[in-house]
Amino acid sequence: LNSSKKLRRPYLNLSRCLFVLSLLLTGVAGAEYKVSIVLSGDNPAYEKLADTITKSLQASTLISIQVSSHILTKQGIIPPELITEANTLITVGTSATALALESPSEAKIISTFITQNAASKLLAQHKSHSKTGHDRLLGGIYLDQPAQRLLRLARLINPSVTQIGMLTGALSNARTPEFQEQAKEFAISLNTAQLDPQHNPVKILEPIMSNSQAYIVLPDKADFNRSTARWIIFLSYRHGIPVIGYSNRYIDAGALASIFSTPEQIGQQTAELVIDQLRNPTAILPFEFPKYYVVRINDKVKRSLGFSQLDETEISHSLKELETSQANSSSQDGFELNE
Repeated sequence: LNSSKKLRRPYLNLSRCLFVLSLLLTGVAGAEYKVSIVLSGDNPAYEKLADTITKSLQASTLISIQVSSHILTKQGIIPPELITEANTLITVGTSATALALESPSEAKIISTFITQNAASKLLAQHKSHSKTGHDRLLGGIYLDQPAQRLLRLARLINPSVTQIGMLTGALSNARTPEFQEQAKEFAISLNTAQLDPQHNPVKILEPIMSNSQAYIVLPDKADFNRSTARWIIFLSYRHGIPVIGYSNRYIDAGALASIFSTPEQIGQQTAELVIDQLRNPTAILPFEFPKYYVVRINDKVKRSLGFSQLDETEISHSLKELETSQANSSSQDGFELNE
């Protein structure tokens, strides 16, 4: 144990020296590193996220970090000084990200609490219209849960599941290829359809439900979510299949399970991304799916559908354990390839 500590100390000192050197190169050593947070609107979820980011960054012992925040008004204006004085700009939501990319500032942008579809569209637009704007968007945290996690949860709920249903809208349909690709890894067939505004949700959902053993709900536009939610729950009871939702509201409405990331969890991951950027200022950071999340199980519904054996804590632990095991395996594979 003592020899292990001795080995760690030189490594930690070297890491700290390299970090300080990176700050010297970026011109922020000896001064406060300034982070500005721009919220897309006056939303309690945004405010919780921003509060978590602020507390996490200010608790960092690597460097003194000054954090300020601003809520977009209906006019959609970001105060110029908020952007020009910032070393890093954190945008919360789609509107703030879009406006920040259009600004003349050179501040690097980390986008968070944004859907994968919205982020992809913004990246595509700025890649084609403004090379500089595209380069400024360092990375961020999606709001969506990854397909693999949702499919794995479905398998944990019902180990024999081979048919899963999904209804997509104008936005969520872009994720269909991701789910189809991941479903192959689980030997699962997807029963999917896209619902257009003129369609009757029941007529589209009925054949999906009747041929599925579980159903995954994907968030879309607000009107799509409202028009489909009650029919999804109603038909899931008729056919006796579990629904995996994306919020506490879905649990309250009658879904068997829900999986989602809280604003505080996404805020924590966003702060970690900022620290990563501080450590490696020239690195292009990735867009990441949430790594922290909550799994909820509806006790009343699990008894009604014949899943009484499910335990919320055990399911959550098993899911996280499987993800950790896969991440460790991937890291080991990469290490062996490098050798």
